[in-house]
Amino acid sequence: MFSIGTKGYVCAGDGANSLLATCYTYNSSINAWNSIASTPDNLDEAAAFSINGKGYIAGGQYTFWNGPNRNYLIQYDPIINSWTSKRICQLWADVEQPDVTSKEEVMLEQDC
Repeated sequence: MFSIGTKGYVCAGDGANSLLATCYTYNSSINAWNSIASTPDNLDEAAAFSINGKGYIAGGQYTFWNGPNRNYLIQYDPIINSWTSKRICQLWADVEQPDVTSKEEVMLEQDC
């Protein structure tokens, strides 16, 4: 789950007998859910966040219950309703840059 502006986004996860790639957005101003572009792959146990008007999903698993971890990062653009694969960068716990407020921003801003 992540949010962009006044909308919340929910994607992927566990279905009854399979992993899902479906995504939905909730618009609080009209109290309505709408389907959006599905993620490129089914996934579970992933992390999600948003930066600068884009949503991101990172990591996750290929299978149910402690399956192999994914080296995975995708970006959602709500303007064009589309997901794009992004390159993964190595992060270090002691990264310090004066104009960057989070490790996620370091990951997305550096050309690694």
